[in-house]
Amino acid sequence: MVEQDKTIKEYSKIEAAISVLTDQYAKVADVSTEKGLVACKKDYREIRKYEIDLDKKRKDLGAAARDHLKLINSEAATIDGKLKKISAPHKEASENREKEIEEQETARVKGIRERIDGLQTFIAEAHETDSAGVSGIIEAVDLIDCTEGFDEFTAEALRERGGVIKKLGEVLQGKVQAESAERERLAAEESQRKAEEAQAKAEKDREIDQRINNLNMMPMSFIGKSVADITEKLNSLAVYVIPEEEFGDRYQDAQAARDTVMSHLVTMKDQAQLVEDAEAERGERVEATDIVEPEVEINEVLESCAESAIAEETGSESKFTILPNEETEATSLQDEIAGWANRFGVSDEAVKSLMVIVDAAVTA
Repeated sequence: MVEQDKTIKEYSKIEAAISVLTDQYAKVADVSTEKGLVACKKDYREIRKYEIDLDKKRKDLGAAARDHLKLINSEAATIDGKLKKISAPHKEASENREKEIEEQETARVKGIRERIDGLQTFIAEAHETDSAGVSGIIEAVDLIDCTEGFDEFTAEALRERGGVIKKLGEVLQGKVQAESAERERLAAEESQRKAEEAQAKAEKDREIDQRINNLNMMPMSFIGKSVADITEKLNSLAVYVIPEEEFGDRYQDAQAARDTVMSHLVTMKDQAQLVEDAEAERGERVEATDIVEPEVEINEVLESCAESAIAEETGSESKFTILPNEETEATSLQDEIAGWANRFGVSDEAVKSLMVIVDAAVTA
């Protein structure tokens, strides 16, 4: 191949003038003087003529070159179109295959990455189970063979599996500690619950004991009571239904206590009946014989109370006598006591106390 001349002959004259211009205008005129400034500007204009001539030739040559280049490109495009018709099937087949290979490689790498990343799911699963479950997961992860099917990612898969097993060990330790603490908490709660139940049962037993004891002591409150009072209580006890849910396993004891109390009250009622019958018979005899001993007894009680009141109020002993033949009705006695109190200066409180005794004695 013959090497082409790379010089442009149209530029040769200008190129030849370069050496002359270089020598002619090597020194720049002194512009500090007017004459020198004029000379400097003149030199510039002379040199500039060559620059303008060069640019004109460049444009002329460029226009011709552009037309030629346009022809070149057009012809080349026509030929290229014919070539592409021939090469297109080959290009399409090769590109499709390369795309298929790339997609297969992408899928392969993606599958391996998903298997490696999937090892992390065992950690999330471990957080949702107990210590026994975590132990099973650790065994399962340890059995995963990372030397097969991971290709160039085998080392990474082995490191990931080791890291997951380590993390699972930490989760297992936390689970064991948490479960131990939970067992202790539940044991403490159970112990507390049993203690509270025992305390509640003890309090309930004491309450039941007290209720049964109160029931057993009931007859004591009916000593000296009338047959009517005792009979009313017996009737009340007879219809009273002991609540089994309140007495629990002491229900039979409560039933037995009520039966015993009713038996005692029946005996007491019979005794009270005897007393009331005797008092009624005695009253009939008193009315028949006009016995006055009770009145004398009442007078003696009143006299003693009055003397005590005088001594308490005045600090001196005085005799207070009620004549046996005087009226012993409450109203006449109260009038007499009021007059006596006025004479001796006895306080109103002492008089009130004495009046109570008078009412009780006369009523009896």
